[in-house]
Amino acid sequence: MTNLLEFLNYTESNLKISSEKAKTYPNIDWEEIRLQIEGVFENLENYLFNKVLLEEEENQTLQQILSLVALIKYVCEERLHQIQAYKVSVDEFNFDFKNPKGNRFSNEQVQIMAEWYNVNIEHPYLNTSSMEDLRIRTGLTRVQVRDWMSYKRRKQKSKFISNELESYFTNN
Repeated sequence: MTNLLEFLNYTESNLKISSEKAKTYPNIDWEEIRLQIEGVFENLENYLFNKVLLEEEENQTLQQILSLVALIKYVCEERLHQIQAYKVSVDEFNFDFKNPKGNRFSNEQVQIMAEWYNVNIEHPYLNTSSMEDLRIRTGLTRVQVRDWMSYKRRKQKSKFISNELESYFTNN
């Protein structure tokens, strides 16, 4: 067995291991594999530089090496394609997992509605003319004004404790 054949067999077994790693492990160091393949070709070039004719077994092993390199290249390209497709899908559906801030009314809009509410605290329910007036002054829709007032009434109501429950919260 010649030095070339030994080298070819050694190279083939290393490339088989690398191809299995490339097919099996998603987080493989692709740069390491690329450098390994470059090293294989440099060493092959050195061995083959003065070799005019290859023996049959050397030729077969060299063909196997070229097939393994092609396989590794294919696996690398497929992995790259998967990574790029995943990156695109993540970018397309880039969710910000923070709670949404929501649409807030401006301070001026809130102040206008709060003033109306405080003036009408005894009966804080909108009639048609009040609704229209607030809608025009705030620039909000009828639904937005109605919902804000409804929320404000619920919030105000929750601040008070009913007479039946008051005894449970006082220190007597």
